[in-house]
Formats: sequence, C-alpha cells, structure tokens
Amino acid sequence: MDAFLCRKQPTDTADYVHLAHEEAPLYYVERPTESQEGDMYTFLSTKGQLPSQSFVVINNIPVTETGRAAFEERFNNRAGLVEGEPGFKAIRILRPESTDTYIVMTIWDNHESFTKWQESNAYKHAHRSVEQKKV
Repeated sequence: MDAFLCRKQPTDTADYVHLAHEEAPLYYVERPTESQEGDMYTFLSTKGQLPSQSFVVINNIPVTETGRAAFEERFNNRAGLVEGEPGFKAIRILRPESTDTYIVMTIWDNHESFTKWQESNAYKHAHRSVEQKKV
C-alpha cells in the first residue's frame, strides 16, 4: 500500500493533503501507517512532489477486472504531455486494492493553470482516444 483516501483527518502522520470536497472532507495520504483506515491504493505512476498549497483535480475511473491490463498499459505508455504544462506540479495514478475505481490525481498551482491545460492542444492530444469513443 502506497497511498490511501479517507474521510477522517489522519492524526498519526504529517504526510497528508486535505482535499476540499463538496460533500465532506477528503484526505490523501502517501506512505500511510498501519493504523490508518480508508480506501487503499498502490502507485501505478507518480511524477512530481506534492506542494503544501495547490489545486487538486481527482478523476475516479471505474475499470472492470478484465479491463485493468489495458487501462494500466495505456497510462504506463502515456505521452506525459501534462507534465510540461505551466502550473503543473504532480500527478498520481493510483491502482485500487479493494475497489474497481482507479484514481488519477493531478496537482496544479491554481485553478487557472488547470483550466488552461484543459483548453490546450496537449490536453486534446492526451484525451483523443476518449473523445473518439464518444463519437
């Protein structure tokens, strides 16, 4: 286990990120201790350091058991264009240990940096296969 997400603020670690969430607080912890409880994940991919102040975007992606290998291959072979975008700080792609939902978390300087990424050609290139499936 490399990371976990939980609704209760961790008390026995300093390595957590408080994620503002509309429904309830959410906490992301890397290198959790044995006593922590939450949804457990292993790192599929990780780039960059987690800053203390940032804008975090979390995508929850349900993947069937039979689709896991293809999903993981896609992310392992991604171009990584997001990492060169202005305002980008880090990315975490998390493999679930007990659910079917992968987490793709990108960390930015601010909301404006993320919005500019969404409007960029690099974003369109990175998400072209998803857009093609919608047609």
